[in-house]
Amino acid sequence: MDFKEYEITIKENISEYVSDVKNVVDDGGMFFLKVSGKSMLPFLKDGKDTVLLKKSDEPSIYDVAFYVRQSGGVVLHRIVAIHGDKFDFCGDNQTEIEKGIPKENIIAVMDAYIRDGKRYFCNSASYKIKSVLWVKTRIFRKFYRNLKIKIKYLVKR
Repeated sequence: MDFKEYEITIKENISEYVSDVKNVVDDGGMFFLKVSGKSMLPFLKDGKDTVLLKKSDEPSIYDVAFYVRQSGGVVLHRIVAIHGDKFDFCGDNQTEIEKGIPKENIIAVMDAYIRDGKRYFCNSASYKIKSVLWVKTRIFRKFYRNLKIKIKYLVKR
């Protein structure tokens, strides 16, 4: 499938141009979004990576989606579970799951990302394997993070 690529000026507040993203992807285009924040580390790096968003009628587990939260904010996180028309999300650098996001809140999914001028596609086998392993090890990462915090606390005493 060929996509139109649009260059959009990044605005201060992403929520100001959700309609721009929706218009571009609904028209068959790709929306380029500069990553900000640390919730998607280690896969996506703050200020370094640009994601290419496309429309998806059927988002699937392990996709990274750009969606509107129940609170009205927008975020780019990974789908970790699907329950009918409701989706559960979690940032790659997070361990708590955001549950029950309606399908209609998903605006676009990540098709690729650009780092240091090179494009990496989300449909590559290596990317898919890393994504699945990362999601499946979330509970162990949570346990490890909590253990590390407790050890630091005990060492300081």
